[in-house]
Amino acid sequence: MNPSISFVRAGEDDIPVIRELSGKIWREYYPGIISREQVEYMLEKMYGENALRQEMRSGVVFETVHVGGTAAGYLAYALEEAGKAIRIDKLYLLKEFRGRGVGRGMLERVRQEAERLDAAEIHLRVNKHNALAIAVYEKYGFLKSGELVQDIGGGFVMDDYVMRFRRI
Repeated sequence: MNPSISFVRAGEDDIPVIRELSGKIWREYYPGIISREQVEYMLEKMYGENALRQEMRSGVVFETVHVGGTAAGYLAYALEEAGKAIRIDKLYLLKEFRGRGVGRGMLERVRQEAERLDAAEIHLRVNKHNALAIAVYEKYGFLKSGELVQDIGGGFVMDDYVMRFRRI
C-alpha cells in the first residue's frame, strides 16, 4: 500500500467531516449516473447525521482515508454472515485523488481487515451505470454475482450490481 495513505477510524464526532466529503463527492461524481434530485435525496436520507450515527451504532466501521495528511475520502464496512463476509457499504474518494492508487489502497485496507477477521469474502453493491467504479472493482478481482433493484422512497430506486471478491 502507498505509504502516504493512512486510515483513521471515524466515530460520531467525525460525522460532520464524513457529511462534507459525501456532499462534495456525490455532487461532482453522480450526476450523469443518477439525477441531481436523487443525489440530494440520497445525501439527506443515507448520509444525514442521524443515518450515519445509526449505522455507526449498529456496528458499521467508518474510516477516513488521508493522503499526505489531507482527508481524501472514506469507507464504511461491516462484518456479516456470521463472520464469513465483509460488506463494503461506502467507498468514496475526492476527484483529485482518483487515479493515484488511493482507491486500490482503500480496497486493500478492507481486504486486510477481511484477512484479520478470517472473512472469506468481501461484497458490495454498485450502481449498474457506474462504469468507472465497476472497472476498478473488476480490476481488483471482484466479479458480478447478481443484480438488485431497491425502492428507496421518494420515487427513486437503487439499481445495482452485487459484486463479490473471494479472499480465499
